[in-house]
Amino acid sequence: MLDVEQNRRVRKYSTGEIIQRVLWMFAQPFFRFSPRPCFGWRRFVLRCFGAKIGRNVHVYPSATIYFPWNLDAGDESAIAEHAFIYNLGRVTLGARATISHRAHLCAGTHDHTKADFPLLRPPITIGTEAWICADAFVGPGVTIGEGAIVGARAVAMKDVRPWSPVKNEGANLRDCLASVSFAEEIVVVDSASTDGTLAIAKAAGARVVQFVWNGSFPRKKNWALENIPWQHEWVLIVDADERVTPDLESEIRKAICRTDVDGFYLNRRFWFLDGWINHCGYFPSWNLRLFRHRLGRYEQIEIHDDILSGDNEVHEHVLLNGRAEYLSAPMEHYAFPAIATFVEKHNRYSTWEAAAAGKLHEREGEKTLRARPFGNAVEGKRWLKKLATRAPFRPSLRFLYHYIWKQGFRDGYRGWVLCRLLAWYERMILLKEREATARARFTSYPTTPG
Repeated sequence: MLDVEQNRRVRKYSTGEIIQRVLWMFAQPFFRFSPRPCFGWRRFVLRCFGAKIGRNVHVYPSATIYFPWNLDAGDESAIAEHAFIYNLGRVTLGARATISHRAHLCAGTHDHTKADFPLLRPPITIGTEAWICADAFVGPGVTIGEGAIVGARAVAMKDVRPWSPVKNEGANLRDCLASVSFAEEIVVVDSASTDGTLAIAKAAGARVVQFVWNGSFPRKKNWALENIPWQHEWVLIVDADERVTPDLESEIRKAICRTDVDGFYLNRRFWFLDGWINHCGYFPSWNLRLFRHRLGRYEQIEIHDDILSGDNEVHEHVLLNGRAEYLSAPMEHYAFPAIATFVEKHNRYSTWEAAAAGKLHEREGEKTLRARPFGNAVEGKRWLKKLATRAPFRPSLRFLYHYIWKQGFRDGYRGWVLCRLLAWYERMILLKEREATARARFTSYPTTPG
């Protein structure tokens, strides 16, 4: 039982820390009210209070750093708007680690087993290129491995292995499973979720299979296709943020009775800024999701190991050894509930796209999608992307493509915002391509002996 009086008598901070806290309290306005682009100024202020800040670190003005002297931020790491770093214990960010909007790193707690409730300060370590997404919580003493992802609103109370995600799709999963309740078999492929995902899946009658990624091929969906003993010939691939509508269900029931077709493309409709996107090149958006499981595998785009795209096939398409047709009823996709979600996802995607750009011009193999101007909808889109990587003024051209050619203007304000964000996304890809080229050139310089 907590002894309040004894707890109050325990000295939690040293005299030096109390003085530092008072000085930091008076200095915070110079940090918080600095103009948003003044990252250099905020790095200087943090260093004045003992923080170890690497090269080109981006800390945004509304971020809260409780004890700057307990912060160690590696090169090119970032702490986004309204992130809360409660670093009573030391918080270490590896190079290019990202702490997203409103994420909470809590390096302070109390020992509830003792009457005086003593203060504990377990350190937190965020590995190189790890990503703590919006509204995520990282608990005391946790180490997030290199390249790992703690998904939006996820909770990490134990260590996360390198290059693995903590997605915590519980909030989305319930509605998703309800939309596919017509299926005779439902399999959820999980990656060690720490929220209510497992309970939700089992309550819906789904079979849960755990996938542990080894950092190489196969990733989650190909692994599932190759290793799960499926009860039926047909599989329908649905992500947690997607919904199968009653009209689509009706089409699927009829489609799987056909013997002359091996797969079907589904048309996804995106929800953005509280409404559906009906143009912008995002609708129609065809994806091969319903197919005979023995005949389909996701393509394998090989990229050097230090590029994080996670344990799942996000950008890759299904290669089908058979005939495919199209279903007309759309699948609902709630991928971007807020602009912050779009920005966070596409910052990560742009790193992958920049690394994959060179692969698009290499010879196509058996495990990659063909790029053809007169192929199916997906092959045509890949051909256009391949062509666009060598075009000048790419961000401006991408805006014009989505807003004018694909009639994004017909989606009103949300179309304008989406097309502007897609132009920003193209600029990020371009800048990261140039950054990678510059790094390769720098590391190729010969060193001077002695």
